[in-house]
Amino acid sequence: MADLLSFKQDIQSLVSKFEQDKNHYLQKGYPEAQVRIDFLNPFFDALGWDIENKAHKQPHERDVIVELSPETSLRPDYNFRINGNTKFFVEAKAPWAPLDDVNHIMQAKTYACLTCLRRKQLIPRLLNAKRSNARSR
Repeated sequence: MADLLSFKQDIQSLVSKFEQDKNHYLQKGYPEAQVRIDFLNPFFDALGWDIENKAHKQPHERDVIVELSPETSLRPDYNFRINGNTKFFVEAKAPWAPLDDVNHIMQAKTYACLTCLRRKQLIPRLLNAKRSNARSR
């Protein structure tokens, strides 16, 4: 993160973008892959994560591994790493997708995912991956 003011401006820009076309982003035709490009990648970039591997690190040293085919993969959308060691996963969903859907919860828990971003309010939703109840949060 370059500085706090720049970070705040980046986040406010993303929130404004979402609010301006909220109806479009909440339609079922707006795909998860586009959410990642339009909102999540810039969000994590603002936080200082090298989403695009601009540092040209070797594959095993990259800060973030991004799954390119979210609809067909059994991997989390983002794998965030420090010094090549996974620190957390993020599973993305389109803004219209219900996050309380048991399938979505179980998918996130499969990765021991601790964070799924809820883009309707642009706030994180934490899941406790240690609980056995699928509906636990």
